[in-house]
Amino acid sequence: MPATSPFRVSIIELLTLILVPGLGIAAVRAGGICVTVALLADMMWFIGMTVAALFGRAGLRRFACGFAVAGGIYGGLVVYFGPTELGPGGWLPTTQALTPLNESMSATTYINLDTNETMTEAKVDALRLSPKAGIRAKLWPDQAEFMAVSHLLIGLLIGYLGGKLAVVVGRPPRDGIAVPPSV
Repeated sequence: MPATSPFRVSIIELLTLILVPGLGIAAVRAGGICVTVALLADMMWFIGMTVAALFGRAGLRRFACGFAVAGGIYGGLVVYFGPTELGPGGWLPTTQALTPLNESMSATTYINLDTNETMTEAKVDALRLSPKAGIRAKLWPDQAEFMAVSHLLIGLLIGYLGGKLAVVVGRPPRDGIAVPPSV
């Protein structure tokens, strides 16, 4: 029986690699409760892989251990650097790469609180001369929500790559290849 490549990706893996970031992006665009649900789903996935690493069957355990270790290290770094990673000026290279992406996606919406209408920036400038103008500016999507979902998605990707690496590194030798004696 020919050995399969450790880098082979199944259809389910491919769909997951496309669907999960797509759902994360949709959640950020929708905002509010959708972001909370996306964050909860990402965390539950990580917790599930950690449980599989501890108690799963042998074939899944190797991948799950790599996933939990790699994703856990990235998550630990995000938590270690704290709130600075949820805005511009974070220390991690991923935060520095995500900041321009968030800025290119962001738009400021102005809302007149008296009439509840969305206004253009020119109309806002005209109304600012009036002391009665109740105007609220809202940045969309919210930067903290964008960064939180993005970091969790990156953590899942790093966990996936760590799981694949663990499968490759932990692969038993093929038939006919001598295993060097341990020292």
